[in-house]
Amino acid sequence: MSVGDWIFVVSGKIERFQQYIIGGMQVAEKISALEAHARFPENRLSLTAEGLLVGNVVVSKDGDKHPLDTHPKDGFDRRVENFIVGGKSINLETPEQVQRSRNETLPILQRVVGKAGNRPIDVIGRMSKIGELEVDTMLAWLSDIKSGK
Repeated sequence: MSVGDWIFVVSGKIERFQQYIIGGMQVAEKISALEAHARFPENRLSLTAEGLLVGNVVVSKDGDKHPLDTHPKDGFDRRVENFIVGGKSINLETPEQVQRSRNETLPILQRVVGKAGNRPIDVIGRMSKIGELEVDTMLAWLSDIKSGK
C-alpha cells in the first residue's frame, strides 16, 4: 500500500444480507499507530455508553496492544507499522445507494478482477490489489451510484 493508492471497503458479513462495497478512500499518508494515537485521539479505541466498541487506533499511549483490541497478538507488530490516513473518499450513504451496491457489488468485482465467486471474499480475497484502470472503473461505478445514474 502506497500513498495515492485507493482502498475499497466491503461491508461486514451479516446473515441474510448481501455484502456490498461501502466506498473507497485514497491513501494520503502512512504513519505508525503510535503517531496516530497522538494525532487522532478521537479515534482511539473506546466503548460508548451503549457498550459499542469504536475507534481504529489499536495502541495504548505506550505503543502496546490496546486492551480493547480484539485481534490476535500475532501480527500486531505489522499492524501498528502502517496506520492509513485517508485523503479523497467516496462513500455510499442513502438506503437506495446501499441497496444498489448490494445488487451490483458481486458483478462489478467479478468484471474488474476477472474472477468468479459467490461472495466478495471469493472474488477479491483479502488485501488484493487492482490496477489503475480497475480503480478508475470502481470509482466511476461508485460515482454513478452516488449521482443516481
